[in-house]
Amino acid sequence: MFCYFFLLAVYATNARAEGVFEGIPGRVATDRLTGRSGVTYEMCAGIVDKEGATLKEIAQAEILEECGYDVPIENIEKITACRYVYF
Repeated sequence: MFCYFFLLAVYATNARAEGVFEGIPGRVATDRLTGRSGVTYEMCAGIVDKEGATLKEIAQAEILEECGYDVPIENIEKITACRYVYF
């Protein structure tokens, strides 16, 4: 699941890079930089660490925790998996 987020830090970084700050520090010329400049798309992710829970139950809990969506378990489909190696 991909989630659509507005992140102030991303917006401020883009505002600085585009040079659209007005004379007052921290004030952005919004006619030159819209709110979409602070938007990111992120994948919901989690760790399989809940003993006794199925992969779908863990995915459902992660989606609710990270994205705020209560997705019915029957709508969750495994697409792929990856193994993360800790260093």
